Amino acid sequence: MGRLRRFLPPQVADLIVASGAERQLESHRREITALFCDLRGFTGFSESSDPEDVMTLLRQYHAAIGEIIITYSGTLERYAGDGVMVVFNDPVPVDNPALQAVRMALDMRAALGGLIEKWRRLGHELGFGIGIAHGYATLGTIGFEGPLRLCRHRHGFERGVALVRRSQARADPHQPARPYGGGRRNQR
Repeated sequence: MGRLRRFLPPQVADLIVASGAERQLESHRREITALFCDLRGFTGFSESSDPEDVMTLLRQYHAAIGEIIITYSGTLERYAGDGVMVVFNDPVPVDNPALQAVRMALDMRAALGGLIEKWRRLGHELGFGIGIAHGYATLGTIGFEGPLRLCRHRHGFERGVALVRRSQARADPHQPARPYGGGRRNQR
């Protein structure tokens, strides 16, 4: 179980172990909310800092948001450096996933405020950005024999996700997170 949880979101690993099957990994359609967040100025920081300082900062950042993701029953879909994507309502059903995402975004922003101030005192000019997308998606696994990836895909939803990510990247670090209703018109 411990190894499985290292390669899959904990909720997915728990469901697979509890059911003894991989049904949760098959393609299915569901209404989800996705939250994206990252650190503003991280690329410049990582390019001009010692690798050990970058790793320390990332550990602090991931520890702070990781606890909050678990509190709000989000599924960590992926992370790359400072970029994080969290999904609500799959594989674990969540009442009002958009509201959960907004509440989590507000808690993340509050939690990161102290860290960002600490990093500023150390001379690191970093901010925190959040974007939220909501709509229907087709979910399941893709890949080849060996490493598989959980995949969330729906053509209209993906366009909404791209819009949210671009908006989130351009937004002022202190703007509130706003839900986006992309992908609703093609519900099935």
